[in-house]
Amino acid sequence: MSATVLIPSREDLAAKLAAVGITPETIPKGLYAAFLSVAGQEMTGARLGSFLAATVRNHLDDTPFAAHTDEERATISAASIVLRVTLLPDLILAVVDDAQITTEALTALS
Repeated sequence: MSATVLIPSREDLAAKLAAVGITPETIPKGLYAAFLSVAGQEMTGARLGSFLAATVRNHLDDTPFAAHTDEERATISAASIVLRVTLLPDLILAVVDDAQITTEALTALS
């Protein structure tokens, strides 16, 4: 059985997110709300990483590309990459204290 982490309460999670620069002002509000939706849940590292990657994909990558200019599509793709490469690992490191769970979560991002 895989080790699990208890995601902090909504207030504590919001504080941890803010500590790594993730606030409603720095990312889309819907994405921020989705991150907070797991507060209080128990998750494996793989589940946490998969949830975060899917959440970014659902909020950015699934934007109807036909409705955007080439420049807007490039911006959406760049934002998705930045979130996955920089902010999500920071988020995981801020929330998870266990090395094994952290490794599983980071691996699941890719």
